[in-house]
Amino acid sequence: MGIASGSKSRPLKEPLAFSLNILTGGYREGLPCLRASPDVRAYLTGLITKMVSVVRDVKWVRNEGIHITVKFLGEIEEEKVRLMEQVLAPVGEEFAPFKVTLDSIDAFPDKRRARVIVVRLKEGVDTMRTIFSGLEAGLATVGIERETREFTPHLTLGRRRSPAPFPETRPLLKREALMFPT
Repeated sequence: MGIASGSKSRPLKEPLAFSLNILTGGYREGLPCLRASPDVRAYLTGLITKMVSVVRDVKWVRNEGIHITVKFLGEIEEEKVRLMEQVLAPVGEEFAPFKVTLDSIDAFPDKRRARVIVVRLKEGVDTMRTIFSGLEAGLATVGIERETREFTPHLTLGRRRSPAPFPETRPLLKREALMFPT
């Protein structure tokens, strides 16, 4: 396990895991995600720091919030949460650590109307799609609807309130390989 840059590698101190973020009011916001290790978060926080002067009017993700969302579920009734946790746990145990390569800085829905600033991923995407498929199948057994859109693995860096053109940022991102244990 480690972050690989060229042929050198250093160990990650914290594994990634599936998690649910808690909201108040008897509901939880379901967010099964691959939680980024401190090393990965530090690298991406440095990238965000560089982007602050280039990309304006963005609410940037804080260091501790950097992750790959596997499926956004919205508000979930409290009684479904325990069932979901039972479904999520075995999916995370099925996969060995895998390498993820950063591909490019991009925006959703597109660069002309950028609302969400993301880092697209290259290597490791097939593994993440397999994890997503396993989650979809398991969550369907507890009444969670399947996603209608194609799963696009990415790391969210920031969000805009209003869409705006996205400037060129290609020189800011090194195409680094990251180990993401599940």
